[in-house]
Amino acid sequence: MSFNEVIPIWARGSVDVGGVGFSTAEIGVVQSTAGICTLVAVIVVYPIICERFGVVNAFRIGLAISVLFAYPIPPLLSVMPWRGNNAPTWAALLVANGLNSVGIEFGFTSVNLMLKNCAAPELAGLSLGMGSTLGLLGFALGPIAGGSMFAATLTSPSIPAFVREGRFFFIFIMLVVLANMGLTTLMPEWPWQVDGKAQAASPAPGTPRVGRRYAPVPREVELTGQ
Repeated sequence: MSFNEVIPIWARGSVDVGGVGFSTAEIGVVQSTAGICTLVAVIVVYPIICERFGVVNAFRIGLAISVLFAYPIPPLLSVMPWRGNNAPTWAALLVANGLNSVGIEFGFTSVNLMLKNCAAPELAGLSLGMGSTLGLLGFALGPIAGGSMFAATLTSPSIPAFVREGRFFFIFIMLVVLANMGLTTLMPEWPWQVDGKAQAASPAPGTPRVGRRYAPVPREVELTGQ
């Protein structure tokens, strides 16, 4: 969410301070395309990716989309001599905003599915509620922290010149996403049983079912086959 809040401020800035000099109306056009990408991602793309690769990998794909194709574009544009209100800049910002929206939707949808299926059925509501609470806290604090970081690093003499003009902020959020991608390696691979639907891979023979998930086979049962 910090990216969505900072990108209009950065784009509105003049070329002299690392921005691209867009008007508020032009920024609105760029952001409206993000809404279209969001609808396409949720209705068409995500179900296909989720079915093919599973929810955990869909979450990773969302993170990868943002860190590879959205977050690097503003800092790269800020050092390009040709940046400004022209076709290449428009194309770059449309790609950055559109793909960031896709990445966000992949992330939020995947997290909600994982929250639903990481708890016992009787605790699913509590799990989703706690997750939503923390998510809303991020919605509230993220833009404040991100905007403050962006403003503080525009012309600060205490940081290297190559991360000034707001580039520090975009590099920072890329590092945060990379850290999240690293944390996903600690997750068990999907599928976690979802609403009683068949798993993509069958459980091991003799695996007892617990609720909507399958419990691990005790070691002594594996050894004796009983």
